[in-house]
Amino acid sequence: MEKAIQNYLNFFKQVIPELTHDELEFIKSKIVILKFKKKQVYVQHNIIQNSIGFVYSGLIRSYFIDKNGKEVNTAFYYENEFAIDYVSFINKQRTKYTLECIEDSVIVSLSYDTVQEMFKNYKNFANLGRKVAEWALEVRTNKFESFLYENAEERYLRFILENPTAINRISLTHISSYLGIERQSLSRIRSKILSQK
Repeated sequence: MEKAIQNYLNFFKQVIPELTHDELEFIKSKIVILKFKKKQVYVQHNIIQNSIGFVYSGLIRSYFIDKNGKEVNTAFYYENEFAIDYVSFINKQRTKYTLECIEDSVIVSLSYDTVQEMFKNYKNFANLGRKVAEWALEVRTNKFESFLYENAEERYLRFILENPTAINRISLTHISSYLGIERQSLSRIRSKILSQK
């Protein structure tokens, strides 16, 4: 799993080029590697997410159960992305979401206490916290605005543009749930798009 650790450290160096050798060594000493099989749950709803997970390989979906007992997908986390309910992690409150592996997955994990120690003892990590918060806000805002301003076809086209490998990795059922579209409607949209090519 040395490759997973190195990939994680490279991510940190890209986001915060000014990280020192000591800061990188501190991260390396605190990393935990987690392996999950397809359909295994990484974070269960109604618990506090006590670690921040970085997807080294695999694919994870976030979902909640609506009042009718239906699973509603809220996010997909790909390689080199954080799989996190940011509000649960930062505020130490129970999450409303379940994070489930769609594929066999390897997650590089840092505990909440380690992240707090990073912020307290190493000045360069303050930038990381800000950047992760900005990323989480941007993801939520983009999804919210897509529901306000885009029709179903536009949402689908944006999704495949932003997630080019998704079609081969995520079922239509999961995609339709994420986009707020009935599966039959999504199939019609896909057929229409294919017929225009």
